[in-house]
Amino acid sequence: MPEESSITCPKAPTEEIMRMLIRANQFLNHAKEHALSSTEFDVMISIHNLDNALEYILRILIKHFDIESVAGKSVETSEIDQLIGIISKFFDENSLPALPCVSDIKLIRKQRNLVQHAITNPASEMKIYIANGEKFLSRVLNRYFGIQLSDLHFSTLIEDHFVKSLIARAEQKIADKKYIEAIVDVRDAFDYATFQNSLYRHGKLSSGPAIVEARNGGAEIPPFLEHIHDTLWMTALSVDMGKYNRYLEYTKYIPYEYCKGHAIQYVLQRSWEKRDADFCYLFVCNTLLHWQSMDTSDIDPRDDNVVFFPNSEFTDLIEGVDIRETFESKGCAYGLNQHMGKLFFVNSEEKLLRIKTGSERGFLKQTFRRTENGVLRFSHSSIIRSLGMDWKLAMNNPETWQVFLLFDAVPFTEKDELSEQTDIDNMTEDDEYSEIILPFLPLMTMEVAQALEERLKAEGIDPNQYYSSKLIEELIR
Repeated sequence: MPEESSITCPKAPTEEIMRMLIRANQFLNHAKEHALSSTEFDVMISIHNLDNALEYILRILIKHFDIESVAGKSVETSEIDQLIGIISKFFDENSLPALPCVSDIKLIRKQRNLVQHAITNPASEMKIYIANGEKFLSRVLNRYFGIQLSDLHFSTLIEDHFVKSLIARAEQKIADKKYIEAIVDVRDAFDYATFQNSLYRHGKLSSGPAIVEARNGGAEIPPFLEHIHDTLWMTALSVDMGKYNRYLEYTKYIPYEYCKGHAIQYVLQRSWEKRDADFCYLFVCNTLLHWQSMDTSDIDPRDDNVVFFPNSEFTDLIEGVDIRETFESKGCAYGLNQHMGKLFFVNSEEKLLRIKTGSERGFLKQTFRRTENGVLRFSHSSIIRSLGMDWKLAMNNPETWQVFLLFDAVPFTEKDELSEQTDIDNMTEDDEYSEIILPFLPLMTMEVAQALEERLKAEGIDPNQYYSSKLIEELIR
C-alpha cells in the first residue's frame, strides 16, 4: 500500500496555471462551437480542438504537480496513452485521486486519428464527445485544483476591484452573445488600468506643456505628438503593439452611444461576432495581468496617512469647476521656466466646456478655499491668462477628461477675503504710493498691470497688498 503523500491535493492553481486552464477551456469552447455545425469541415475542427484541449489538460496536470522534477525526467511524448500512464502512475504512488474519464479520453483520441485519416466523420457522436470532454475538465478542476468550471475566467485573477467587475461583466456578456457590450466593458477596463498606470511616469508630465505649445503652432501637430507619446508609452509598458493596433481598430467601431465626446463615428459593415469580443477580451486581459505582475510602486513612496490639515475641506475652482473632485491625487501643478501649468481632470463634458470657454476668452477665474470644521480659514481668488489648453478623453467609465492648462498669473487680480487689501481703483492722491500707482490707472490690460507690478517691486513695495476691481471686471466679463 502506498505511503501517505506529502503532496497537497487539491492544490490551488498559480496564476500561470490558471491562465493555462483558461486556455484549455477556450479550446473546449471552440470545439463546442464547431460541433454545433453539421458540416464535415466543422466536425474535423471540433474533434481536433477537443483532443487538443484534453491533451493540454493532461500537460497542465504534469506541470501543476511538477511530475517531471519528481520523476527526474522530461515528458516529451504526445501519445495520449503514455501521458495517461505517467500521470496515473504518479497519482497512484502519491496516494492522489485517480485520473477520471480515462476511457473517454482515449476514445476521443482514437476518433481524432480516424477523422485525421479521413476514415470516419463522427458528426452524430460529437455532442457526446463534447459532453465527455466537459465532464473530464470539470472533474479535474474539482479534484486536483479545488475550483469549478465557472471559476475559469480571467476576472478571477484581476486584483483591482473596479477592473475585475468590468472584466467579469464582459465575460457574462460574451456568454450572452452581447458582443459589442462586452467589447465596451473590456475597453473601459483597459482605459481605467492605463489611466492608473500612465500618470507620474517618465515623459508623461512633460507631454502636457509640449502639446499645448504644439497646438499653438498648428492643429495637425498635437494629434501626431499624442500618437508618438501613446506608442512610446505602450511600448514601455511591454504591450504587444501589433495586437494593440488591432485592438484600437476594433474600438474605432464602437457605436456612438457607448462613447463620450464627439469622436468620429465609424460603422462596422457587418454584425459583431464572438471572435471580435474574444480578441479584445484576450488582449486586454493578458495585458492587464502583465501590468499586474509589474512592480509599479514608487521608489520613494509617500506616506499617504500624513494629514497636514485635519478636519479641513478644500475646493479648487476654475471657472466654477472644482478640479479637486475628479482624481485629485493624479493632478499636478507646474512651475515652468516662464509660465505656469496645471494638469487636472473633470468628470463631465459640460465642465470641460466651461473651462474651454474661459480659455478661449483668454482669461479664467480661479478660486481656492479651505474650511476647517465648517469655518472658512482661507479664500483666495485670482484671474489667470490662458496661454493654451490641451484636453482629451482619458476614459469613458468613469467619464474622465484630462486637461492641461498653460497660463500666467495676472497681477492685481488676486483677492484674499480674509486679509486687508486696497482696491487701487479707489486710490486718491492722498494715499501712500499714489504718485507711483495713479499714472498707471485705470488698469485695463494685463500688460499695464505687469508694468505697474515691476515698478512697485523695483521700489521695494509688495504688489500683493493691492488689487484692481476694474481690471478683474474687464478681463472676465
